[in-house]
Amino acid sequence: MKIENVKIENFKGIESLGADLGGRSVFVTGGNASGKTSFISAIYCALTGKNMPPNPIKGTARTAKIEVEIDDFAVELEFKKKGKKIEKKLSLYSTVDGEKIESPRARLDQIIGTLEFDPFEFMRMQPTPQLNYFCKVFGIEGIDALNMDIQEINEVVAYEKKRLVSTSGQYKHFDPKTAELEIQSLSKLNEQYLESCAFNRLTAEVTEKAMIKVEQIESLKLELSTLESEVKAGEVWLAKREQKDEASLKVKLENLEETNEEIKQAQENKTLSDEIVKIESTLETAKTEKAAKISEKKALISLHTKAINGFDYDDALGFTLDGLPFHVDQNNTAAQIVAGLKLGAGLLGDLKIARFDGSLLDQESLDSVSKFAEAEGLQLFVELVDRNEKDLRLEFVEDSENETPKK
Repeated sequence: MKIENVKIENFKGIESLGADLGGRSVFVTGGNASGKTSFISAIYCALTGKNMPPNPIKGTARTAKIEVEIDDFAVELEFKKKGKKIEKKLSLYSTVDGEKIESPRARLDQIIGTLEFDPFEFMRMQPTPQLNYFCKVFGIEGIDALNMDIQEINEVVAYEKKRLVSTSGQYKHFDPKTAELEIQSLSKLNEQYLESCAFNRLTAEVTEKAMIKVEQIESLKLELSTLESEVKAGEVWLAKREQKDEASLKVKLENLEETNEEIKQAQENKTLSDEIVKIESTLETAKTEKAAKISEKKALISLHTKAINGFDYDDALGFTLDGLPFHVDQNNTAAQIVAGLKLGAGLLGDLKIARFDGSLLDQESLDSVSKFAEAEGLQLFVELVDRNEKDLRLEFVEDSENETPKK
């Protein structure tokens, strides 16, 4: 199905316009405020009932009307001012017998499918809103859940990477054999060391007293016998004991502390090494899970894009065409418009029409898009800006000649 005729009265910037389209593609040309957008908007408002302007009635008029004839059907959308409100009424008739069709909106939805997809609007979007819009118009479910899963994985990866940097900063090379040793107790050796210190102090004190006593023998003859006994007793006591090696024990104690410190550091570094291995394993698992989620996400999208050569989805870049982001700033070419039209065509019902703004395309690109539309049986409504043309002008593409109006 295609649009055969259009009549517009007092809608937005158009006072009165009638166009016998005959199913042909049309280039809507004119300067700013000439009514280009109003013409295409009128058709789409009548067919979809969406994106209605807040003030559809032109100037001081009280009513406005849009009539669109599609093969065996005629659509009428009327607006009427009633106080401060504007009432609208949609009617659908059979052009065969003039019978009025009940539930016109439901019937129209069956005929037209989804007309809201605009290739240029799609190309102007950034990757995230572009994907959201794509999923909405194509009715793809599950992308939000996959995006949440991917976001959670990204958060895990970011956290684990921070941990990896922190842990790696603390890690030092260690001897694995040293890490397997047990830290030895210092208490016993320390006790021996303290005991030797006390004994040696006591020995020094006894020796000092003995010497004092010897010196006192000469001056204290009266106490000689007693002192000699004490001296002899002290000598006997000393003879029975050897002076302990305090210096050797101190060295052993210091060496044991140093050894235990080495073991402790080795064990701490082994713990850090094990943690690094664990973090790297977590990152690898997260990488695998993320790749699986992205693959699942891409598979859902590709169900609607696989028929379009060069058109793909990349989780980092978004939609791409021939490897470049599918955005108007990247490659505003006929190939890009054709890809967008192919996407939109997958949403259409029996009515095969599409719209886009062709003002930024060169003549060669317009010709290429027109040839594609003719081959696909698609009726185009293309908006073109002509600053030298004040009034609205409709130019038709004749299928037999496949001529595109010159810019």
